[in-house]
Amino acid sequence: MIHISATMFLTLDGVMEAPHLWHPAYVSEESLAVLAGQLAGATAMLLGRRTYEEFAGYWPHQPDDVPLAAEINGIRKYVLSRTLANPGWGDTTVLGEGVQAAVRTLAEREERVLVAGSARLVRELLDRGLLGVSVAAVTSSVQRARAGLRDRLGPDRARWRRGPALTDHETAVLERYMRAIEAADHRALADLLAPGARVSHQPGAGGHHGAEPIWYGGRAAILERWAPVLHGPYGMSLRMTPTAANRQPAATYIRVPGDGHYRAFSLSVVTVEGGLLTELAQFGPELSPYFRLPGVLTPPG
Repeated sequence: MIHISATMFLTLDGVMEAPHLWHPAYVSEESLAVLAGQLAGATAMLLGRRTYEEFAGYWPHQPDDVPLAAEINGIRKYVLSRTLANPGWGDTTVLGEGVQAAVRTLAEREERVLVAGSARLVRELLDRGLLGVSVAAVTSSVQRARAGLRDRLGPDRARWRRGPALTDHETAVLERYMRAIEAADHRALADLLAPGARVSHQPGAGGHHGAEPIWYGGRAAILERWAPVLHGPYGMSLRMTPTAANRQPAATYIRVPGDGHYRAFSLSVVTVEGGLLTELAQFGPELSPYFRLPGVLTPPG
């Protein structure tokens, strides 16, 4: 029986596009070893047309001493496309029958197939229940991220910065944000939000219990939506712990009346531009272990 798995570079807020612009800063011996292990465990690689063309424009020209070059150039490759006629890269076969038929063809020839990148192909495989395992070879692991957030979050998502450390300026803004949240300071939070700031919530994040992500924007709308938690009638209190996800912080914990502990509430990935918060992406508390954060905090004293 064929086993199909997928691997991809994916940012915490769900961007897969143009990884050459942002992921090299996070490549390490550990991540290369993970990718090499995935390739070694596969009998073939399956790619969508766009990912195939990107790979074919780069990997055949790399010598074997470049990490992963020998593995990627040597593995059998299949590309799902109705328009590609002459692949021209090593042992490559074009499958033009559609996803379901392509998987049937692969099942007759291969045992373990690895899908690299190829966001649309991965989505089709998931929707049809044909994908066994999805491994995010990423800076941050996200289970419900979406590949199309760029359209919703604006064109500046392509301007990725390299380097793991926050600047002193960003750190200062983060500290002000954390103090405002913990103090439920409506005015201080308003001063930190850009007029066109945008917020997204993945399912299970920051009080959002729906099955799909939600987005909203504008300083007034954000303050209105956050008001019940910050200073509503329920006596809840918040604490924040700094971390760094793609150089963008931090984690939020909430304590409700009758509970002696603060419990993980969301991972708040914020973007600072011009001294203001322009994006606040909320992810569920299930991501806390990836950042070595506890699920529960005990109040001081």
